[in-house]
Amino acid sequence: MEKILLNNGKYLVRDYGKYRSGLVWIFPIDPDVEDVFSYDIREKEKDLIDKILLQIPYDGRVVGVYRGEFRINKKGTRVFEFSKNGKDLLIKIDWGGSFDNTRGVEIDKVENYKYYRHASSNGGGTGYDWLVVPENFSNTLSEDDF
Repeated sequence: MEKILLNNGKYLVRDYGKYRSGLVWIFPIDPDVEDVFSYDIREKEKDLIDKILLQIPYDGRVVGVYRGEFRINKKGTRVFEFSKNGKDLLIKIDWGGSFDNTRGVEIDKVENYKYYRHASSNGGGTGYDWLVVPENFSNTLSEDDF
């Protein structure tokens, strides 16, 4: 991934590609020194993550939950700025593959999300779902959704 040093000392990374998020990421420091995984809060904020994931109908494996701020800039580019105090959560779900029939998030049953990308292989048999939700996310589900 190409990184660009911005005038304010932050780093911009375009996370584009077949299995990528489709977002522009902004890091407060050089991502080679402190990478995206240092912002993964799955263990640090387990109760919050469990509460949110219970409200999202998906099948697959959650491989990352990152804290930051999501916005759309003046040019219309979707941006996720990593921040330990951010109010938004970027969720990465791994699905599919050999002998695995999981297919990710059922996005038609999710309300109040800020961003969603279903990044799959050309055949559609494996991929990642990228979902941005606010930390106070809530979703209405019925028994018919399960």
